[in-house]
Amino acid sequence: MMQTKYFDGINAAPLLVDASLKSGDLVIYDSSGAEIARWALAQLNRSFGQIVPDRLTLVPVNTPDARIVVETIGLEPIYAERFARLPRGPETRSLGVRFGIVVAFLAFVGFFISYGVPSLASLAVHLIP
Repeated sequence: MMQTKYFDGINAAPLLVDASLKSGDLVIYDSSGAEIARWALAQLNRSFGQIVPDRLTLVPVNTPDARIVVETIGLEPIYAERFARLPRGPETRSLGVRFGIVVAFLAFVGFFISYGVPSLASLAVHLIP
């Protein structure tokens, strides 16, 4: 069992839960020991160290708003090994994509300054008495 934070995708507040691996599934239990969710490992994506380097976020493919956040410090090796083999989620962007977004934004701003501002100024001149 490992202590984790569970976000159900409906409420913003996390629940402190226990999770364990059972027959290829990640089973999530609430504080009373009742099963909240069961996710197949084959249907999980991971996001490791995107925001905080010591956290691993697991997101089910079929419900992308739900997630579980695992602190990797002191994580048992069996869990670490199984989670390391999960694919990275689609929400992670490569450096090339980020660079492309920045270049596109700067090109848009440059175009607006070169052509948009003079056009708006020529329209606004007629409104000034």
